[in-house]
Amino acid sequence: MNPGTAAATALFRLLPVKLVTAASRLPLAAPLIIASVAAPCATTALCDSTVMLFALPAAALLAAAIAAAAGGTATDEAALAERAGHAVRIVEGEWTNIKVTTPADLVTAEAIAGREGQAPVVTAARVGTGYDLHRLIEGRPLVIGGIVVPHDRGALGHSDADVICHAVTDAIFGAASLGDIGRHFPDHDPRWKDASSLDLLRRAVALVAARGFVVLNVDATVVLERPKIKDYIDAMRTAVAGALGIDPGQVGIKGKTNEGVDAVGRGEAIAAHAVALLDQKVEPDA
Repeated sequence: MNPGTAAATALFRLLPVKLVTAASRLPLAAPLIIASVAAPCATTALCDSTVMLFALPAAALLAAAIAAAAGGTATDEAALAERAGHAVRIVEGEWTNIKVTTPADLVTAEAIAGREGQAPVVTAARVGTGYDLHRLIEGRPLVIGGIVVPHDRGALGHSDADVICHAVTDAIFGAASLGDIGRHFPDHDPRWKDASSLDLLRRAVALVAARGFVVLNVDATVVLERPKIKDYIDAMRTAVAGALGIDPGQVGIKGKTNEGVDAVGRGEAIAAHAVALLDQKVEPDA
């Protein structure tokens, strides 16, 4: 190592100055050095392992600037250069040439480097909404989110009339532009008589998956005057998540009353609203 490089490296190691650099700003034709810098950072009191790449001319300039600002702080090397009386100009960069300041930045940099030379992965988020309502009658089980909730009445329907599963199914079909639950599982088809709505939901997920969609998360609101469902919500989330093939943490379920208004408020019906977020891989243009 020549004396100039050694001096610059020594300064970088010893002076507590915050420095962040991007290689695109440096004259890459020049020889390069790597310096380890003791620098204050946002996440810890002192980061003593920040690694920076400098061209020798830039290193010498920065060494002088650091010496002039000994004991102070600076947002980046440009601020130090300006403080030392040098002109700083901005050049156009590229989004993949990120600054590596914290360990989290390394994860992003590695992901970018891993995709180099490959076609970019493009995804398209799609949102769908769903709604379902059923009358409540005696002699039927009340199935909500795949769970039988004790009650003196249940929902009337061709299948088990699970309003959460039906609303979520409609939301998923809607996000994928595949119509609604009645199109795929019509109530005049004997195959779906007394069918489990969790099974219908699994089939819906398979249909959208065949078109390249994956379910990211769903959120549903049940509107029911009684009974209260709060003690069953975790079991519902687990059951629905299992049908969707996702984690329960990606399923939201809430219960609301209708404050005594209309058929739902009078306890004559149960309803549910749902929203689903889907993602689809899109082939990049050739």
